[in-house]
Amino acid sequence: MSDDSHDEHEGRKRLILTWEVLPPSVRDAMADALRLAATAGGAPARCRRKECRHTHRCSFKLDKRGDGICLGGIDDAMVREAALMIKYASDFWAKRGPSWGAILEAEKKLRDARF
Repeated sequence: MSDDSHDEHEGRKRLILTWEVLPPSVRDAMADALRLAATAGGAPARCRRKECRHTHRCSFKLDKRGDGICLGGIDDAMVREAALMIKYASDFWAKRGPSWGAILEAEKKLRDARF
C-alpha cells in the first residue's frame, strides 16, 4: 500500500468515526445541504430514481455511517457547496440566534430523557 493510499484510508476512517458521533440534527443538516446542492447541480434530471425525476429534487438518503448513493451523480463541487452551506448556517445561528451548542445540548437532554 502506498503512502497516499494509507493516508486516504486513515482519513476515511477518521471521517467515519467523526460522522458516527455527530448529533442527528447535524447529520440531517448535512444530508439536507447535500440534497440541495445536488438539486441545484441538476442531479435529479440525470437520476434513475423516479422520485427525483418527478419532483425535480434530489431525494437520496445517508446511512448511519454517512454513506449514500446519489444516482444523479453528486460530485466534489456539490459536496464543497454543501459544506459551505453548513458553515454559513452555523455562523448565521451563532450571530443571530440560538447557538449550535445550545441546540445540541437540548437535543442531548431529550435523548437522555428517552432512555
